[in-house]
Amino acid sequence: MSTDDDRKAALAEVAALRAALRAQGLDAVVDGTDPSDRRDPADDDAAIARILAAGAGAGAGAADEAAAPAPRSTGTGADGEPAPVVPLRRRRVRPWWLAATGAAAAVAVAAGIGLSDLRDPAPAVATGSPPMLAYPLDPDDLAHGAGGSARDTLLELAAVADAQVDPAPRGQVQRTLSQSWLLSTNAQWDGTSDSTVDPTVVESWLGPDGSLVSAEWRGTHLDAGGRLGAVDTSPSEAAVDRLRAGSVDPDLVAGLSLDPDTLRAQLRAPLAATGCGTDAPADAGAWCLYRAVTDLSARYVLPSDVEAAMWEALADEPGVTLAGEVVDRTGRRAVAVSVPGAPTDLDPTVRVLLVDRATGRLSGLEEVVLSSQLLGFTEPTVTQFRYVVTSDFVGEVGGPAARR
Repeated sequence: MSTDDDRKAALAEVAALRAALRAQGLDAVVDGTDPSDRRDPADDDAAIARILAAGAGAGAGAADEAAAPAPRSTGTGADGEPAPVVPLRRRRVRPWWLAATGAAAAVAVAAGIGLSDLRDPAPAVATGSPPMLAYPLDPDDLAHGAGGSARDTLLELAAVADAQVDPAPRGQVQRTLSQSWLLSTNAQWDGTSDSTVDPTVVESWLGPDGSLVSAEWRGTHLDAGGRLGAVDTSPSEAAVDRLRAGSVDPDLVAGLSLDPDTLRAQLRAPLAATGCGTDAPADAGAWCLYRAVTDLSARYVLPSDVEAAMWEALADEPGVTLAGEVVDRTGRRAVAVSVPGAPTDLDPTVRVLLVDRATGRLSGLEEVVLSSQLLGFTEPTVTQFRYVVTSDFVGEVGGPAARR
């Protein structure tokens, strides 16, 4: 891409960022000298939180942990069969999403959608949204309350998780490895665009001194069935971020209670600005816990007893239903637990936690937007997923990707 093309792409990103800010009333330009022009910082924080919450769901850092669960790895299901998927129907309108990068990514969280036609699949799903998992219940039905209460199943999964024996730590560094995906869209001045699905691998190391090293690189494209391939942990290129000692609290999870009610309050407290405070409506509770649990798993090693307490807390939230049992994109058999939409959702969205039936541990998450005028589609479409590949304690910070 030429320098001029880079400039045009940057200007397009700025325009997208301005549009996001304008929608939240943050676009007015003032010099700050007139007291009447000064906005309340809390209002700005809340508006930015709404923007982030609209596209997030698998971020990093709400509250976290300090014992060691068993390492997790991808593979095939119990029957040796790959993950079943529901082929997406042909789109009438080509969906699009301007995936913000650089400074714009601080506000516009990357998520996206594209065209996918699996009736005549390419060797890899390199363009379009991923195929949907074979949920026994349709996402549209889940959004309207179909499916039985997940309470008893979550309590069963909590008991299974609590019975797991965490292996002895091999060190004091918390290492997590996950696979997700983003849609990159190159928008042109003439209104045309081209998109590619970019499977993304993130590996992070949280040291006992609070330092953090995070490496991100492109993974192998999804196959035609929507399955994730094996992770290459020695990529030729990786983007590496390093935070100095004291940047992250490595012992945050040590203070988490195993009492479900106390834990619920602890998990929601850091998310108060996103509608999870004590004054939040009762039906926001499930989404708040979903956000906290998925944030935690992205950065910290989750002990089995803490995960058990999380499922117990979620079991008492209204609106949490069972989507059924599936084989996920890594080949694990998982219970799909559906969480009601967030108060900040711009589009009707179904969020699904995937919990390993055999271990009671979190396997991953998937999000399905039912329709979106902004993104240009009218059918339930997968807009985000993230799977835990490995979560364990190791002896040193950094791996092959981080040393490049």
